[in-house]
Amino acid sequence: MYYFEEEGIEDNNEVHHQLSGPLGNTGQRVEVLTQQRATINNDAWAIFSQVTWNPDFWDSRLSLTLGARHSEDGRQSTFFRRLTTYLVTPGDGDAQDRNPNDIGIKIADTAIDPVGDKEYKDDSFAYIAEFDLTEDINLYAKQTEAYKSGGFNIREPVSGAFGGDASERRFRNGFDEEKVTAQEIGIKAQLLDNRLRLNGDVFRSKFKDQQLNFSIPGSLTDTSVANAGTSTLQGFELDMTWLASRSLLVIVNYAYLDSEIDEAINPLSGETTNQFVFNSAPRHAYTAAIDWTLSESDRGRLALNATYSFTDERNGGGVKEFTTFQADRQDDFSVLNARLGYYDIPFLDGLLTVAAWGKNLADTVYTINNIHNLPQAGRASLWGEPRTYGLDLIFSY
Repeated sequence: MYYFEEEGIEDNNEVHHQLSGPLGNTGQRVEVLTQQRATINNDAWAIFSQVTWNPDFWDSRLSLTLGARHSEDGRQSTFFRRLTTYLVTPGDGDAQDRNPNDIGIKIADTAIDPVGDKEYKDDSFAYIAEFDLTEDINLYAKQTEAYKSGGFNIREPVSGAFGGDASERRFRNGFDEEKVTAQEIGIKAQLLDNRLRLNGDVFRSKFKDQQLNFSIPGSLTDTSVANAGTSTLQGFELDMTWLASRSLLVIVNYAYLDSEIDEAINPLSGETTNQFVFNSAPRHAYTAAIDWTLSESDRGRLALNATYSFTDERNGGGVKEFTTFQADRQDDFSVLNARLGYYDIPFLDGLLTVAAWGKNLADTVYTINNIHNLPQAGRASLWGEPRTYGLDLIFSY
């Protein structure tokens, strides 16, 4: 059983400046002031269970599992947004900056104040089959379903061709739930007297009624969210853990990912578009790590741990139609971390650990993700941490 509720307020109800600029060569300028306030009140509950059956044949090496989840979500939201436009005659002749003697004439005043209230329900199932090929090798296949509830978009426009009544209608209607069906076939093996663990799987996830964010033409921050797309994520994963010796543990894993948004229909134009892509979905990624005990005695243990990881290039935070789409792609990067420590040193009535560590030892410059505003604005990049290092002194008792 699961229950969750939340409330939130975004309060920009004080009149504040949004944008302004000179009106050609008239010596005047246009100023747009805005107010905005949004509230949300969400609740969700779910009940889930699963049952596993081991039939008597095949020495009970086969197990079949059925899982089920019933979910209900309530979404309530209010949204007030107002834009007031003034034609300003500067008091000092400077159309760029404000002056106490400026004279403003209101030329437009538009507002929307819709309320949204919707309920969502879903029944999802999981089907799992496992077969013990030997005592050390397990084969499995499964299909699972999941959903993400719908909601309301508080970035709907106020004015323009897509604002006003059309915007209020889109907000009240909200957007519906998104569904995904995932299939996976894999193997889990413990070999060489449990010194070698090998795991591998092939997977495919199909998204339906995907929630996509569409930019409003001619706007800086306005968007419309709609269930407009279908997409596919597929690939495979390999994982190896090997106890090479009593003192050396080696871990290697690799993942291949093919991601594609198959089709999207723009709710503003009704046209089919192939402009959307999965962001931050690297085609290749791998990690190699060692945990090496260099020496061990009753006076403590000296050990080295090192991890090297690689992440392939990824799409940035925008869509293909952005003029900066190619430039926004994030480069591949590698990061090396290491830690050398002396552990479990008897000290007083406890144990002492002293360790030196370093992260991103090559001081690689890389981005974790991009947050794209819209085509008319720039992007924000989330950067990975630079080289850092330190010393740990830990006493346990």
